[in-house]
Amino acid sequence: NEDVVIVGLDDRFQIWSKDKHAARRAEQRALAKAGLAQIGALKLAAQMKLTGGGE
Repeated sequence: NEDVVIVGLDDRFQIWSKDKHAARRAEQRALAKAGLAQIGALKLAAQMKLTGGGE
């Protein structure tokens, strides 16, 4: 007897083993966090360029 997680959106879903889903979710959250940090750095650089900061 294996625990499963059902994940989905709208009319689509997937059935994952509980352990594999937890690992995949952690991986995706780490990628999202890194992406948001990169966007923040790019936004800051653009603002500094527009305002003449850092010169």
